[in-house]
Amino acid sequence: MSRHAQNHLPETLRKAHAVKESTRADDLLGRVETLITEAEGLIEHGKGETVNVRAWSSGISELRKCLELLARVTGELDERPQITLSMLPEWVEIRTLILAAVDDHPDIQEKIINAIGAPED
Repeated sequence: MSRHAQNHLPETLRKAHAVKESTRADDLLGRVETLITEAEGLIEHGKGETVNVRAWSSGISELRKCLELLARVTGELDERPQITLSMLPEWVEIRTLILAAVDDHPDIQEKIINAIGAPED
């Protein structure tokens, strides 16, 4: 569908869709920021003349959740699993085999090490 849209939809329709998506993202950010403001209000209420521990604690909890949500929405918090390939046993074995194969050619071996990294011994 994406290819069809690029080839057959007028530019104005594609731009309108992009504006709509941007507006939705801005609206979501605005709503999260409103929640943050309200949570901060609970914290301030809890710190009033007569300390309201329940309101203060609730405000802190909600603020933490809101900040976490904001970080996810803005992409500052990425919870996707990350794999470090250089630490995988299969990669270590392949790298060792490649370097051993060019053991008689130190200039080539040096270029390979520069390109893929030195073995972590």
